[in-house]
Amino acid sequence: MHDDQPTLQLPTAVAPVRTAPSAADQKATLRAGVIARQLDAIVPGTRGITLAPVVLDDGTGRPRRGWWVYLIGAEGAPISASAEEFTAAGRFIKRFRPDADWTRPTTYDARTGTLRPAAAVDLPDEVAA
Repeated sequence: MHDDQPTLQLPTAVAPVRTAPSAADQKATLRAGVIARQLDAIVPGTRGITLAPVVLDDGTGRPRRGWWVYLIGAEGAPISASAEEFTAAGRFIKRFRPDADWTRPTTYDARTGTLRPAAAVDLPDEVAA
């Protein structure tokens, strides 16, 4: 090395190396974004959805299995929607998250993309859990 060249000083504190997210993490993040946008398109303001399995009386005397759908807004308050919107949102989340255990009340948080068991669900009198 020549004496007339300055020596390179390395910083004493080095920033931690960030690892790139795995392909699975990237896919999960992308899927969560798609689900959030679609739920918002079905019912604007939707930030989460809870599905609770129920048994319905269809008038024939034979019980029919179904799901009671709750749509959750920004502050955790329930969102009002038409029967068609509730049905569309419920079918959509079940189709996009087939990995969930929909045999028990489950909540999907569209902001974080996480599923969790639902807290106590208040069902109307006309449906049975």
